[in-house]
Amino acid sequence: QTRFVEAAQTALHFGKGQLEILDPKGQAITTFFEGLRSPTTGHRFDRPQPSLFSFNSPIGACEKCKGFGRTAEIDYRRIIPNTSLSLRDGAIRAFQGKVYQASQKDLIRACKAHDIPIDIPYRDLDEASQHFVIEGEPNYSDGDKDFGTGWYGLHRFFQWLERNSYKMHVRVFLSKYRSYMPCEACGGSRLKPEALYWKWQGHTLPDLYQLPINDLLSLLKEKTTEPPSPASIQSNSSNSSPSRQLQVPEVTENSADACPRRPYLNSPASAALDAILTRLGYLESVGLSYLTLDRTSRTLSGGEAQRVKLTACLGTSLVDTLFVLDEPSIGLHSRDIDRLIAILQKLTQQGNTVVVVEHDEALMRAADTLIEIGPKPGNQGGQLVFQGDLPAMMASEHSITGAYLSSRSTLPLPDSYRTVHLPSTNSKTPPATKKRPASQTKKAKSPRAHQHSPTLSFQNVSKHNLRELNFSLPLQRFVCLTGVSGSGKSSLLDNAIYQGLLSQKGQSTEDPASIDAIHSDLKIDEVVLVDQSPISRTPRSNPALYSDIWDRIRTLFARTEEAKRLDWTTSDFSFNTGKGRCEHCLGLGYEKVEMQFMADLYVLCTECEGQRFKSDILGITYEGKTIADLLAMTVEDALDFFARQAPIRSRLATLADVGLGYLTLGQPLNTLSGGESQRLKLVKYLSPIDAVEG
Repeated sequence: QTRFVEAAQTALHFGKGQLEILDPKGQAITTFFEGLRSPTTGHRFDRPQPSLFSFNSPIGACEKCKGFGRTAEIDYRRIIPNTSLSLRDGAIRAFQGKVYQASQKDLIRACKAHDIPIDIPYRDLDEASQHFVIEGEPNYSDGDKDFGTGWYGLHRFFQWLERNSYKMHVRVFLSKYRSYMPCEACGGSRLKPEALYWKWQGHTLPDLYQLPINDLLSLLKEKTTEPPSPASIQSNSSNSSPSRQLQVPEVTENSADACPRRPYLNSPASAALDAILTRLGYLESVGLSYLTLDRTSRTLSGGEAQRVKLTACLGTSLVDTLFVLDEPSIGLHSRDIDRLIAILQKLTQQGNTVVVVEHDEALMRAADTLIEIGPKPGNQGGQLVFQGDLPAMMASEHSITGAYLSSRSTLPLPDSYRTVHLPSTNSKTPPATKKRPASQTKKAKSPRAHQHSPTLSFQNVSKHNLRELNFSLPLQRFVCLTGVSGSGKSSLLDNAIYQGLLSQKGQSTEDPASIDAIHSDLKIDEVVLVDQSPISRTPRSNPALYSDIWDRIRTLFARTEEAKRLDWTTSDFSFNTGKGRCEHCLGLGYEKVEMQFMADLYVLCTECEGQRFKSDILGITYEGKTIADLLAMTVEDALDFFARQAPIRSRLATLADVGLGYLTLGQPLNTLSGGESQRLKLVKYLSPIDAVEG
């Protein structure tokens, strides 16, 4: 046996991993391979390692997209944004202009020669005609420099532009029609082909990533209720290499009873499976069962991101830990609040402390202790108004929150609602729902009672779980999208409505939905997304700058007699530029101290003591206030101070109307919460409306 093993090793070495056993007549009896190798094609496979299945590792990441799963490519949805237009009316947006209008003429001429309709909507063209428009004539050959005769097609047109992308104007033109598309090499899986050779129960790793969490959890539980039989894992020696044959531990009747789900409990795979099932169970418990594991974190809402972090903490089984959460119920439907509460209570049962900033009534009622800070926002707050349990808060005369929880204070509902008449759509309607009682609704009189209200209509919208959806939105009305978590609200709002309209206007989009047609009864000049993303990441921007009142305030100071005498101009009263700002801190009011391996520290500037300006500028006052005093003033105080300055006061009033009266005019925008940033963005669009109405 020893001599045979030595001879076999020598043969495998000189045979480059292949060993044949012959009979005395020289006929091959069988063949063995070293490592992983296909017996039919002879292709060799490297042994798997964890990094092969990671798109963050160069070993496993797709070489073309570098593990991102998408690349910037020409997007025909942006080239033909409005399929309701005909070819003659400008369906091909890239040809609408003086630069490439010759291509529009080439297209019309070629379509007439091939009997392709040019006066019907592009979406109504048959598949062959659309293919002709995009790919051109199959036997077309371009000349040495310019296009030859015949129709070259959109595909060759943009290939020609790519060859001329060394020109700046061509690169700018191409950028208008590029979007991030799934990588052609990996199909969006992010992994190399070598990683896709390996499957579990017929599924590759990207296949499992693309399943919703509840479906993945059900699949794992279903496929692991019984141990795999030797026949299902052990291949026939005639079809695979012996090195790929796995030995399954013997399963006894007693061990199966002890662990009916996984009798081979001591294997590393079983430990990994237990951890996977536990973490997926936590994700399902916090109301995230609709997410897929390949969902990028940038597409998660604030509440979803917090709940994902929460499940990571649950998976580590921490004890004696203080958890701080900022409104984890954001984006969570009322149906799923109870599951979130159960998770938070489980953390406390494990010996942890949970502190939650929350406005949801169900979470407040489930808390063991309630602490209310107030009584008002801004400099009128910061006091401990109440601390105790729910019954005590509801009985407290000083607690504003308790007054609403006990129904002593309520929000009045509108007495009437503006009438909306929508045209009928082909989409399936849900079962009949209960009508609002007549006592709660009073229909407003409308002179257009028998006419359709102006609408924004979408046809055949498909994205994520939205499939061929037809719907209409009433224009000039307050519209609310609602539904359970994961029902498709964000996809409808962002990918379909917002990005769909931007695509129709030919503007850059990230990931628009597939839409056949968009029709609006009224002209839409601008499409604005007011989300909770930070307005600015620099501390130099503040509410005064963002609301366009800072220039007016600086002008007031520059017009004072003292400023005129010293020859100070408007630019000298800027903390971002000019001669008036503090040179030591460059107008920031503080200094950044780098702490190497720790978080950086910010300390008050020793020269200006946080006032941002030189002493000469601070010596000039307007109605008894320096410019630094105004930056430290709250919006509500500034309303009284600028009572006689109508342009400034109107914008300050808008800030107060959206609930931001407690902010100081000089507060850095990078310190605002998501909700504060969202309301501040509204000010830019509400202020012009107020000015017109005034």
